[in-house]
Amino acid sequence: MEKTGEVLTEATLRKLELLKEFQGSPLPTNAYVLFSDSSVKQELFPYAKIECARFKGRSSHEFIDQKTADGNIAIQAEGAYDFVLRHINKGSTVTGV
Repeated sequence: MEKTGEVLTEATLRKLELLKEFQGSPLPTNAYVLFSDSSVKQELFPYAKIECARFKGRSSHEFIDQKTADGNIAIQAEGAYDFVLRHINKGSTVTGV
């Protein structure tokens, strides 16, 4: 795995139910496809993406920034979280000593 440096074996994929047996052959499940960066993901699940947008004012007529996260679903969540952190109003006020 990219984040942990672990090697995913066929046994591990079966345990996580990312591979299932079908007519004597191991086949990937939908979850496996969604976690992959394969072109098959885009073909089977073209709408499996996160759309992020920041608008000017209270209406949705004018975008300030927008981002589409359409990689594997693990990376999508990180991308959306980063978008929110980039646009969240952070601040602090210190009064007194």
